[in-house]
Amino acid sequence: MLHRTLRRPRLQLVAPLAIATAVGALVAPAAAGSAPPASQPTAKAPATTGTAIDLQHDRVLIMALGRDESTACRPSSKELGLNAKISLLQSFGAPLTGINVADWTGESARLCIRGNRYASWPDLESLVGGGGAVTSEGVNHEALLSMSKSDQWQDVCGVEQSYADHELQATGMYAYSGGPYDAWFQNHLVQYCSAFGRRYSERLNTMSQLAKPWTLYVHSLNGGCNAGRATCFGVHPPQKYQTAGHLLNTTVPAAGQVAVLQIYHLVSGQTANWNCTGARSQHATYRTEYYCANDLRAFLSALPAGVRFATIDDLAAAVGRAPGQLPGRTLQQYLNGPSHP
Repeated sequence: MLHRTLRRPRLQLVAPLAIATAVGALVAPAAAGSAPPASQPTAKAPATTGTAIDLQHDRVLIMALGRDESTACRPSSKELGLNAKISLLQSFGAPLTGINVADWTGESARLCIRGNRYASWPDLESLVGGGGAVTSEGVNHEALLSMSKSDQWQDVCGVEQSYADHELQATGMYAYSGGPYDAWFQNHLVQYCSAFGRRYSERLNTMSQLAKPWTLYVHSLNGGCNAGRATCFGVHPPQKYQTAGHLLNTTVPAAGQVAVLQIYHLVSGQTANWNCTGARSQHATYRTEYYCANDLRAFLSALPAGVRFATIDDLAAAVGRAPGQLPGRTLQQYLNGPSHP
């Protein structure tokens, strides 16, 4: 649900170099006068303009930003900030879906937490106002299994009030934080309050097959080492750098498919922590969640002309999972139900 009255641009076909701004579509809103589920805060009605996503034939790519990272707390001059990342994507017609941790979001300034600086509430409002979307990675980036039942509900469902307080919504996807995707939580909690639950995988999603419990595969672009490096951020065997060619082999949707590519830090040039210069076969990042900006540009430039960009909200609306269409689950309903085994 976009709490704006702006008309959103119509979805355009992707051209290899210069591409018009694109978004996916929204389906018809819920019947007039219907009340939102009790577990969801009342919010403004979303705009419903745009071109519908054809679930059978469209080729859709969603670009997401993990934890709404801007830069490291002490960034290199060779690292792109949040606005630069948004501008890079916009140059290809791609709106950004920001994946956000509520308590890491500053009221006016970007907060520095655990070595990274994160988007503020004004940043998120600007992102949505520019055609992007925001979705939730919980309250404080903690694993659901480490919480009480009431805190689990707050992390998935109750957190939405924080976004409503800033005239935003973040129900497009729950991005499991502090731990992997969990099928039990997806079935008993997440699918009621979020359109999708994130599951990391390079698999593509067949849109016509998206159904209960509404799991969505997301490709996490973590970077990695080239063939000449023995170790890579403590992983053995080392994670191999995902080149633009690798992305073109794994992350280009066919007709009726949607790919979700999640980026983090984007960097350029060469430092002790990355090499984005010279032959692409030698590119590498030696810190996790760092990736060469020029390789992302190369991937986006080489996409087939039929690929379309969208946000997570566009996909949610296309499958009938917009905010007013979610079933919702109250705290009492969750507390009265079974507990995670």
